[in-house]
Amino acid sequence: MTTNLTDLSHHHDPLTSHDAAEQHHTSGKRATNKATCLKAVISQPGHTSAEIGEITGLGRHEAARRLADLRNDGLVRQEGRRKCLVCRNSSVLWYPKAEKQGVLF
Repeated sequence: MTTNLTDLSHHHDPLTSHDAAEQHHTSGKRATNKATCLKAVISQPGHTSAEIGEITGLGRHEAARRLADLRNDGLVRQEGRRKCLVCRNSSVLWYPKAEKQGVLF
């Protein structure tokens, strides 16, 4: 999947955020973390982003960002909601897209 580096941060973010996003992408960490999240969603579907962050060790923020990437790539979907076991808020649940389960990075 081709990534437009200008889409990795918000246009109004400071230049340091754009630099950090580019570094995260070009270092391979973004792709690695996407693969980690995808594996977690496939093996343990129906968790919140905070729970996936705990499962993977990535933390809630990184997991949420990579899950959004995976959703935009058409590999995962959000369905339903429940009280998160980590943050105790009502949160959406993440599931693999059935036709994409065999796709890994």
